[in-house]
Amino acid sequence: MPIEEQLKLPCAVRGFHEFKVDTVPPGYPKYAPVNMECKKCGMALLHRRQQSTKPVSTRTVARRPVPASSPKPAAAKSALPHDLWLDAACFLGVGSVASFEALVSGADLEPWQVAAMVRDLSWLGHLDVCIGDNHRPRSWSVSPPVLAYTAPGEAILAGFRCSSLLDDVEELLKPAGGKFSREQVNGQPMLVRVEGLPIEAARELLDVVSDPHARVLKIIDNTPVKLAAFAQASGGLFSHFKPISLGFDGETQRYDAVRGRWRSTSNTTEPGAYRIAHAGTTYAFRGQDSRSLSGPHELVKLAAARAEGIHLHAYSEGNRVFSSRLGCEPPGLLGRALVACSGRLPEISNGESRFHDVPPAVAGAVLAYLYTGDLPS
Repeated sequence: MPIEEQLKLPCAVRGFHEFKVDTVPPGYPKYAPVNMECKKCGMALLHRRQQSTKPVSTRTVARRPVPASSPKPAAAKSALPHDLWLDAACFLGVGSVASFEALVSGADLEPWQVAAMVRDLSWLGHLDVCIGDNHRPRSWSVSPPVLAYTAPGEAILAGFRCSSLLDDVEELLKPAGGKFSREQVNGQPMLVRVEGLPIEAARELLDVVSDPHARVLKIIDNTPVKLAAFAQASGGLFSHFKPISLGFDGETQRYDAVRGRWRSTSNTTEPGAYRIAHAGTTYAFRGQDSRSLSGPHELVKLAAARAEGIHLHAYSEGNRVFSSRLGCEPPGLLGRALVACSGRLPEISNGESRFHDVPPAVAGAVLAYLYTGDLPS
């Protein structure tokens, strides 16, 4: 992520503050406290200046300038211990986003990578995430163990997992002729599949399987379609939005839906999507009636694109691929429905996120949710 994008994130997300220090008048005592206040979140504290104990050198040393816009390289997805972190999350059971950041702190990840990891684990069905008033994740909990059927005779194990639960499922499947596989996939925890076993037989065989918390393994049929249908029944696109005023003094950008870029602006009276740097980053959509609504960044971009007649998503029935402009992926249960079709996170290529093995019924339900219903006029 460019340094400009990182500076737009809330202080709690990016992991540091940007302090404004009061001017020290001449003769002010060296060890007297000086007031400091964060320009982004308003946090204030008193700082005591300390006299340096290092000797001052009069020699001038030539140094190579370090580019300010060169953030440290992101850790490779394939090198991260995703299975270990999922095990740790299963052990904890629940927590805040800050506790998850502490859980993965040994990998020296950027804050945006941690947020993406929480989203990915939610898409995979391992975590349930609670969204706060700022439309960002506030807390998480590990989902109960589920055997999610994606097609007749094909299922994926999601939610809580441990070695004893996996061993129990595998042992029960062998006599019935079911195939149990564990596949290591780059960028996500191990993919556990059950194949060749009808759902009726699975319900008879696996009704004795439970996790250490005595939660029985649930077996769900036609999971992706049910997830998409539940998302539709939970409310339309603008059920995720809240009224907001755009009278902020912070730096403001407007979304260019044609090029997929945020561009600086000093005018928030025009209809469109806006990103405001005020007490963190806020995303808002302004309709033709001048009503402003805050929402998740993916849906704010979508609302602006729809107002201009632009599609950010597409589906190829021949390839069974659902594609989305990068950064505009269907959020929440919609993303979980798309990922549940294959058990794999989307492939990133040429500025797009591509969800594979998506049947037409699931793609149609997701597109209907995103592109039907009236926008604020």
